[in-house]
Amino acid sequence: MALKIFTIIMVLFVAELTFLATKEPKKLKTDKKDIVTSDIEFRNLSGASVDEYGLKNSIKAKKAIKFKTHDELFDIDASFADEDLTHSIKAKKAIYENNHLTFENDVFYENNQSLTIKTQNLEYNTKTEVASSSKAFILTSKESTMRGEGFVYDMKNKNLKGTKLHYTQEVDER
Repeated sequence: MALKIFTIIMVLFVAELTFLATKEPKKLKTDKKDIVTSDIEFRNLSGASVDEYGLKNSIKAKKAIKFKTHDELFDIDASFADEDLTHSIKAKKAIYENNHLTFENDVFYENNQSLTIKTQNLEYNTKTEVASSSKAFILTSKESTMRGEGFVYDMKNKNLKGTKLHYTQEVDER
């Protein structure tokens, strides 16, 4: 009798497994849009571009993450040449989205004409070639220093506008 009951239970169990195996799986629909996943991640990224005159651009980052909408780079060190001007920028984090670069945390910009900028936030539009910051900054060049609470610098027209500017210049008295 126990053997018959065991056999019936086994037949029912096998039938249930067969039914589950042939059933079409349900697709789970999610409505959450706030989950951001990356497409690819790089560690210790290093890249460069070279033309007939030599090194044109270079970039180094400890980590780079590519998302569908933007790219994020960490501990970035980049340099690029533009005609006779060479630019170099370092920051803890950089975000690139829609022709717009945002550098954050310990931003240091330098060019080969003795201009340096130190700030906590620097934004750059690659199409309009306008750099700006809404944070406090220190700009130095040769014998002068400018401090302020924010600036907008139009690189095409060489026009600088700032907020709460304080300018000092060393004068050589002879």
